[in-house]
Parts: sequence; structure tokens; C-alpha cells
Amino acid sequence: MGNFSSVGRGPEFESPIIFEHIDLFNSHLNIYDGSLGLMTRVDLAHSIKENRYIYSSTPINDTLKENRPIRVFFETANLNCVELEGSWFSLYNKENHSFTDIEFPKLDFPLPDENMNYYLFNPEICYNAALGKFAVSSYSVGYLSFFDTTGTHLNTISYDPDYMEDLESFLLHKSGTPKIYIGNMHADDKHIFALNASEVDGETMEKVELLIFDWDGVPVKKLLLDRAIGAVAFDHENKRMYGYAPYEEELVLYEYDMTTWGL
Repeated sequence: MGNFSSVGRGPEFESPIIFEHIDLFNSHLNIYDGSLGLMTRVDLAHSIKENRYIYSSTPINDTLKENRPIRVFFETANLNCVELEGSWFSLYNKENHSFTDIEFPKLDFPLPDENMNYYLFNPEICYNAALGKFAVSSYSVGYLSFFDTTGTHLNTISYDPDYMEDLESFLLHKSGTPKIYIGNMHADDKHIFALNASEVDGETMEKVELLIFDWDGVPVKKLLLDRAIGAVAFDHENKRMYGYAPYEEELVLYEYDMTTWGL
């Protein structure tokens, strides 16, 4: 990482501006560094195979740099989908250097603190270039929303009918933490794969589900994983999913055969 980012700030190990400006997609690592003003795309597979860094860097427009995105979710030839403070996410048009801010969704009850919006709706976003649309999940709200590249809302589906009752109960009692729904999401051209931890037992860390949707939001399959998987990565070419269980003592990767899922 040090080859593609600015230097941090000393002995207390504070993160440089690059913190959370990283996403992994199809064996490529995209790194946004607001300090250097660069978007770097690293070809991981070929870098490892050839034992040298294979990458390209693109200067970031001053308008985007000044707004200091927290994360870059995806990038197209004309568009950046970024996370900006105060918005659920924003679409940055590279041609006219303008932002389209997508505001946080409205709930049926008031939040005691507007800053809770970010925590409750902290999004995972997957983009489908062939369809020109993207899916947005929320950390503590049990639904999945779809938008086109103009920011137009297409549809929203709820995959947990009790999410509103659970969230309202948490806000009413103001204790503990809200239920976590999707904290990790990936996609290919046909399906969206989302880790759902809403039924996890706090002591045993059981019942992590992999929810699979099509790109219209229709539920396709629900798989109960045999481990407390907290993050996944996909090898779609070889039909494999790799899972990491952060609560286990041994740091290992678990391999899942996607050909058995009947997709």
C-alpha cells in the first residue's frame, strides 16, 4: 500500500487520507488518495503472477479532491460513485464536474441525532455496467435499493419484514447496538451476494446467511453458512467463494463451491 499512497502521520499510527478509500473488484484494487490527488488501479492477479507492480494512476479532478470523498464505491468513464459527508452517497459527473447527492432515506419516526444516519444507513454498493444500475444496501436497515446512473431511484425491496420494528425498538430504548443486516456485498452480472448477520447470536456468532438476489431485487436463494463469516471474496470464473471468519482464533480462509448452489 505504501507504494500507492501518501505517508501517515507518525508514531501514533494515524491513518493517512487513504483510509477506507479502497475497493476490490475483479482482481483489481482501486485506491483513492485525496492527498496525492490520484486514483490508482492495481492489477493484483498479474502483479502477483509477474512479481512486479502492474498499475495505472489517474489524476483526480480538483472538484472531487476538494470534497474529500470517504469512499469511492465504483467508477465508470463518466462517473464516480462516492461517499460524501452528509449524504447517503453522491454521483460525481466527470464531464460537467457536478455532484448529484442521494440523501439518506426517511424513516417513519424521527432519529434522536442526525449523525445516526451514517451509522444506520452506512452503505454497501455494487454496480452492474451491463444494466447501467447499482444496488445499495444499508448496515442496519433491512432493505435493498436500486438506482440508475443518473441517481434515479428504481425500486426498493425489503428482505426482512421486521427491520422497522427492530430499529424503532433500538431507538426507543437507546441501549445496545442496532441489528446488523448487510455489512458485506458483492455482485456479478446476474446476481447480488450479501452477507446478512441479522440473526447472529452474540455469544456463538452463528447464523450468518448469504442472501442472493437477482438484479431486480428478487430473492433467489438464502444459504446458512457453517461459520461466522464476516467478509467474502469471489472467484466467479472458477465458481468459488472465499470467506473469512474474524472471530475464530486461527486466521484461515474457507472455500465454498458455488456450483452446488443451483444458480
